[in-house]
Amino acid sequence: MTPWICCKHKAKSSTASVTAAAKALIDSEVQQSLVQPLPRLDSCSLMLGGIAHMHRSSASDFDRSRQVLEALLERHNRAATPRAWLAKWYIMRVVRGMSDSPAQDSRRAIEHTERALDLEPQSTLALAIQGHALCQLSGDAQGALSKIDESIRLNPNESLAWLYKSVWSSMWGSSESCVAEALIASELSPVDPLRYYFDTILAAGYSINRDYEKAIELATRSLKANRHHQPTIRALLHAQVESGQMNEAQRTLKLLLQEVPSFTIASYLAMGSAGSLARQRLASVLRQMGVPES
Repeated sequence: MTPWICCKHKAKSSTASVTAAAKALIDSEVQQSLVQPLPRLDSCSLMLGGIAHMHRSSASDFDRSRQVLEALLERHNRAATPRAWLAKWYIMRVVRGMSDSPAQDSRRAIEHTERALDLEPQSTLALAIQGHALCQLSGDAQGALSKIDESIRLNPNESLAWLYKSVWSSMWGSSESCVAEALIASELSPVDPLRYYFDTILAAGYSINRDYEKAIELATRSLKANRHHQPTIRALLHAQVESGQMNEAQRTLKLLLQEVPSFTIASYLAMGSAGSLARQRLASVLRQMGVPES
């Protein structure tokens, strides 16, 4: 074995060890946030639990995330970070198709980011999440880009800002940029416990860029980590249909309808920013698959 190969092998082993250790630590904190009364948990446990539950599969875990973040906000109502993550919860509620009032939840998301930025005007997390809300929910393309770029200017290592810039580029910018920006985000957070989420955004970027093989690979990997995540299922369906894999697409559509039996093209477009090219392309895919308009 050459020295270079040996070093490469050690680096991979080290990364795997760090990933495993981080996962074990977070899993322990998350479990505490499930079984312990919220007043007994320290703020770190509440933060980790709130973020982790937000990105878990089940509706009960997702609802628990809001309860945990609101408990954290009661303790630290002058801090931007809990409000920013609560805003992210409302964004995800809309984007995952779980909201019974997308317009109201969209307003709540933006209001929480505005309050966070009132408290900490240079919070790069709040800037990134507000940009994401404006991009995904309100269709304010220029306002979204301004907030995301300001986050990156203040902290070029803010991985979520790069991830959300990739989403912006997939909807309003160039397909090449959305892939490059998602790759930067992944490189900035190589052992992120929310790896499936990074994979979903990158898969969507590859699909928009018509690199369907990579899109399907990443979306499939993401679904193994979180099989109920509707944006991942939609990204996989998009890549399969546009690459002509119709048998596989039928199975993926069945999976999507198991998650949302009432899914329609109108309900998808109501999740926000219906006019973006990315949403219109997926709407076309859904029509090809026979999904009803309303």
